[in-house]
Amino acid sequence: MGEINEFKVKLLNCYRIMAHPKRRQSKTRTLKRRTHDKAVAPTLAVCPNCGAYYIYHTVCPTCGYYRGKVAIKKEDEVAE
Repeated sequence: MGEINEFKVKLLNCYRIMAHPKRRQSKTRTLKRRTHDKAVAPTLAVCPNCGAYYIYHTVCPTCGYYRGKVAIKKEDEVAE
């Protein structure tokens, strides 16, 4: 009886590699599943310091302020 149990264990381990679908999924079902997989535009806010648009929860790329404090010191650009 020990040989039969070992054979069953080996047989089950062979089939644990990957799940195989019994039927092919239709195009409609596949597309229905993918309706939520889409790119989302980031939310933009207006910087209260300089008025430029920036992505929420990030430092303003124009002036370097974050939540009313200087996060990155920006050098003033010299006009040529």
